[in-house]
Amino acid sequence: MKKLNLITILIIFTILTSCEDKENNNDITLNNNLILSQKIELSNDNKVVYIYTDNKILIEKNKSFTNKYEYKDNLITKIKNNFSETTYFYNENKELKTEIYISKDYKYESNYFYDNDNITIVKKKFDLLKKREDIIIINYLMVNGNIRRMTEEYNEVKTDITYTYDNKHNPYTNIKGIDKLLIPYLSQKNNVLREDIIKTKNKELMKNTYINAITYEYMYNPNNFPVYCKKITFEGKGEEKDLSKTRYIYKKE
Repeated sequence: MKKLNLITILIIFTILTSCEDKENNNDITLNNNLILSQKIELSNDNKVVYIYTDNKILIEKNKSFTNKYEYKDNLITKIKNNFSETTYFYNENKELKTEIYISKDYKYESNYFYDNDNITIVKKKFDLLKKREDIIIINYLMVNGNIRRMTEEYNEVKTDITYTYDNKHNPYTNIKGIDKLLIPYLSQKNNVLREDIIKTKNKELMKNTYINAITYEYMYNPNNFPVYCKKITFEGKGEEKDLSKTRYIYKKE
């Protein structure tokens, strides 16, 4: 039994330490058209189930919510539930042009502007209760189908996040239209290994008041999809703040 445990540990260690960033050589082996069917948050046993037709996501649900998806051709045009509705519009290149989110209390209108590998998002935030409008500016630097860097400016606070990736399949690979939505973690080609976060207010570094790093460790199946993820967050002082574990289950469409 001790030998078995040691071998198991060595195998796991080899898998985890092989998850290095290979953004300049991120070719991935054939994925056999696997598609995500369940995502389980092991810390609270929260299970999200996905329902498809022809690799188009129709329903995403857990015990608290149900998201319903609408498509035009292979592009997602709407996501709605009992609390909110998001509508997506695209340009002639099938790139996301405008995103409108509406809930009971808020409305967001995001407009996307493309300049090669740089994407600028001008997001208008409407507080429907206080009748107030704010502007949020977000910039993405895209590298090999991933958001490599994100900056956000809002209320004199600037957030700067640098992402490091593995060279494996994102769990949401093979879901039609997801890659067009530019949603961090969902729309990327690969999986985030680390986030380095810097926040400044009026150009002064904000210390000890926010999470400044997040790391992710994965185990993969033979098709190079993650089946397990351990996420660790660190506060401004470098102290470990939170740990969560997620399991991914796939099926063949």
